[in-house]
Amino acid sequence: MIAMGAWLARSEAGHGGVADSSGRALRRLFSEADLQAASGKAPQLRDVWLPDIQVMVARDSPGSAQGFFVAAKGGHNDESHNHNDIGHFTLSIDGLPVIVDAGVETYTKRTFSAQRYDIWTMQSAYHSLPTIGGVQQLPGGTHAARDVEYHADDQAAELKLDIAGAYPAGVLTCWTRLLRLDRGAALILVDEFELGDQGSGPLELNLITACGVLDAGNGRIHLVSRDLGYGVAGTAQLLWNIPGAALSIDRLDLEDKRLRSAWGEALFRLRFTVDEPPRSGRWQLRFERE
Repeated sequence: MIAMGAWLARSEAGHGGVADSSGRALRRLFSEADLQAASGKAPQLRDVWLPDIQVMVARDSPGSAQGFFVAAKGGHNDESHNHNDIGHFTLSIDGLPVIVDAGVETYTKRTFSAQRYDIWTMQSAYHSLPTIGGVQQLPGGTHAARDVEYHADDQAAELKLDIAGAYPAGVLTCWTRLLRLDRGAALILVDEFELGDQGSGPLELNLITACGVLDAGNGRIHLVSRDLGYGVAGTAQLLWNIPGAALSIDRLDLEDKRLRSAWGEALFRLRFTVDEPPRSGRWQLRFERE
C-alpha cells in the first residue's frame, strides 16, 4: 500500500492545484517526506478477487499495463459512497480507458442526501448495465448480486453473477451475467435473462465510453482514441449480437469541473435497445483490439 501511494503521488505530480478537500490536502502535505522516501510501484497484479465485496480485477499479465485490463463488481447497493451498479464493469487496453465509470461529480449537499440517486453518475443507466422498461437498479442492501462465481487461471479470468435482485421485485426472474477475460485476446460479455411478471417494455443495455464512437454496421463498432485533456482514450473493436436491437450513441456533455478534469468535455453512452423484447434471451458483446 505504501508503494502504491508513492506511485500515485508521483503520477499526479505536475497536475497542479488542489483537487480535493482541505483536510486531505493537509494530510498530503504532512506525509510528503514519507511519500518521497518510499519506492513507488504500480500494483499491477494479474488477478484480484475480493470476496467480501465481490470485486474482480484481471489483466493479461502481471507487472505490465499492456494488454487488457478489466474490473467488475457484484456486491449490494448499500455500500459506502454507493452507486447503483451491481454487475458493472470497466475496460482498459494498454493502460488507456475504453469502457469507463464516469465517477462522481464535485460533492454538494445533494450528494449525501435523499436526492443522491437523482444524480446521473449514481444511476445504473449510466453504468455498464441493463435498463428494463425504463426501470433501473434500486439502492439498498437487499438489492444485491446472487449466485456469484469467480474463477481465474493462466488462460482466462471470469465472473458470473445474477443481477436480477438489484432491480424491483417482479421485474426480472433472472439476469445472469458472465464476464470473461480471454487473456491476450478479448473481453466477452454474455447476458442471459428472463423477464418477471412485472417486466415489460423496451430493454436497453448501456455502456459508457471515453472513446470516440464509429458505428460500422453489421454488429461492429470502432471505439477510437481521442484527447481527454490529461491524456488520451484507448481504442478497441466491439462486436455485438443483441437480436432485434438498435444502437443509439448519446453524447454526455460534462459541465462539472471534477468530471471534466478526468474525461474532457464529454463522455459517450452506447445504448442497445430492443423495443419489443422476448420474455427470455441471450446477448453477447466481444471487445477486441482494433
